[in-house]
Amino acid sequence: MIEKNIYLISGMSGSGKSVCLRHFEDMEYEVIRGLPVEFLEHVIQHTSSNLAIEIFSKPLIANQEKVLDIIKRYNIKVVFLDTSNKSL
Repeated sequence: MIEKNIYLISGMSGSGKSVCLRHFEDMEYEVIRGLPVEFLEHVIQHTSSNLAIEIFSKPLIANQEKVLDIIKRYNIKVVFLDTSNKSL
């Protein structure tokens, strides 16, 4: 089994998720924007590339138990970006 790096990117609107994902693209990661939580495990199982996956905060929170289980099973790293209202 090929070891792949998987990152989940989430966070507040305007926090820099798009910039973060562009950096992953520059590092030749497969980048998926706005992936529905229902497809997360399927994508992980059927991709051999390093992945950076954007999941929106509300679905992530609404499905937190399922997502946490997937994060543990596949050793996924989570990046949650935030910003202050003043910065926006």
